[in-house]
Amino acid sequence: MKAMAIKYCGGCNPRFDRVGFVSRLIEKFPELVAVPSDAVEPWLVLVVCGCCSCCAEHEDMAGLVGTIVVCDDGEFDKVCAFVREVM
Repeated sequence: MKAMAIKYCGGCNPRFDRVGFVSRLIEKFPELVAVPSDAVEPWLVLVVCGCCSCCAEHEDMAGLVGTIVVCDDGEFDKVCAFVREVM
């Protein structure tokens, strides 16, 4: 199992289903386990912003293999490719 810390933006202007994005990712990679954004040393940090403002503060967060920031559903394939590469 790989711990993936999830950080969501405040959701003031969501343009896509952020929770659905994370659910699809976990469905595609069942070895990923979503953990709170304050988890200690997660394998991966996923910052999910609802629009291109990407206002979710995440500068102090770091995953062992990296941090990914997404702001629309079109980035799903990019995230999947990264996860496949680092596994």
